[in-house]
Amino acid sequence: MEPLILARFVHFAATLTAGGTIWFALIVQRPIPAVLDRRLRLLTVVALALTVLTGAAWLALVATDVLGVPLADIYLSGVWSVMTDTRFGQVSAIRLLLALVLALLVPWPRTRPFQALLAGALVALLALTGHAGAVPGPTGTGALAADMAHLLAAGAWLGGLPAFLLSLGKVPGDPGADNRIIRTTRRFSWLAVLAVATLLGSGLINGWYLLSGPRDLLDTDYGQRLTLKLVLFAAMLAFAAVNRFRVTPALPSAHARTALGRNTLIETALGLGVLALVAVLGTLPPGGHAHPSESAIPEDASFVHIHTTEAMADVTVDPGRVGRVKIGIRLWRDDMTELSARAVIVALDPPNKNARSTIEHAAVRQEDGAWRVSDVDCTQGGVWTVRVIITPHEGSNIVLDGPIVIAN
Repeated sequence: MEPLILARFVHFAATLTAGGTIWFALIVQRPIPAVLDRRLRLLTVVALALTVLTGAAWLALVATDVLGVPLADIYLSGVWSVMTDTRFGQVSAIRLLLALVLALLVPWPRTRPFQALLAGALVALLALTGHAGAVPGPTGTGALAADMAHLLAAGAWLGGLPAFLLSLGKVPGDPGADNRIIRTTRRFSWLAVLAVATLLGSGLINGWYLLSGPRDLLDTDYGQRLTLKLVLFAAMLAFAAVNRFRVTPALPSAHARTALGRNTLIETALGLGVLALVAVLGTLPPGGHAHPSESAIPEDASFVHIHTTEAMADVTVDPGRVGRVKIGIRLWRDDMTELSARAVIVALDPPNKNARSTIEHAAVRQEDGAWRVSDVDCTQGGVWTVRVIITPHEGSNIVLDGPIVIAN
């Protein structure tokens, strides 16, 4: 497994487990025996520690990709520039801070209602780092809301499974264990039903936004992995249904408790398989997102695809390093047809805004429909902001902006 995919996988699993355990303790497992309470708090702290460690690793790996340098050459300044100048970095910083605050609150069970709110933010903000967070305009708001609901539901069900497994074990000083397990199982079962309904609804919405059609499920790398994810999800549903309709009514018999624990363990393993596929899917372009092929981008150039509801722009800075560069721009409508314009201006804001004023040039239209600016002087490396100001033949100007990396 590639380091980035591994970091994403463990991060997703740890984040959902942290949130799911906090919600389980607050909503499902009431009242909580003292020994079980300590176990749940320990599970939460371990999950949050993994969330912080893998979140930092994910950020460093993205920084190496953005800045185009090996991981060994990424210094604090490089990670800091990605953290402050890109939305992924800003969201990652906020989420890491939330995880640290949560870890400090875990020893105080009375703060669990507040912990539950912070855990919701920690889980939901993951949506801003994924494909739904890249969908622009009002459409993007719908996609983002659906993805947030998807993540919260996954946290409540899949993230709560480890805590549920702990609750099925023997707890010293718990004379009413049988009644507690029956009560806990029924409550968690109803929570799972609500979570599954949310997962199905939000999953359909996400598919609508991210796939260009049902054929993508078989014809694209993204779709094929999504199909496998759906198969694993269906298997999870099968085991959950057996637990709900066959095993739970047989509680508190020893055989039913054993079967419940076994089936829940299998659910958890299948859920980890789903998360592994989610980690992979986040590194692949979905069928509904059209981007130029890598072969069209010069090897040493920097590139950014800027996507809004009004227009799209592919911006290439060649070479993508300090010195004299050429900037190429291609303009598109949302249906990937060429966007015609009367004039295009390209503005570059340097990483250090105080070092030099914005570089601004009028682009010249080429015979192939692209726009170009020659002899632009990029004086420093880092994450720049490129703005494309489009003057259409009719209507008001369109401004597109996005981060682009200039290497030293």
